Amino acid sequence: MVERFPDRGLHEFGIGIGLHTGEGGHSGRHSARRSVKEFAAIGDTVNTASRLEGVTKELKCVLVAGRVDRHRCRSGRAHGKEQTVTVKGRTGAVKVYEVVGIDE
Repeated sequence: MVERFPDRGLHEFGIGIGLHTGEGGHSGRHSARRSVKEFAAIGDTVNTASRLEGVTKELKCVLVAGRVDRHRCRSGRAHGKEQTVTVKGRTGAVKVYEVVGIDE
């Protein structure tokens, strides 16, 4: 944003993305009277992805993927840091990999 809008005096910011694949679920409701649909993704997969997003702050990187996702994307990806972490809500440790690029 700073590069795109240099004249606006914007503060730098960063994002973190946690990638974790697995079974998921959802909860939601629909109100016909108000034409509103509200849904939320729930479950262990969603929780773990959220926790991995938090790991990006510790590792100082943008995108981390769990072991399963790393192996699913073997070709065409480059990874940097790797670390075994414990995340809230999981009994076992999770090995995570920083994704730093994708070859075309």
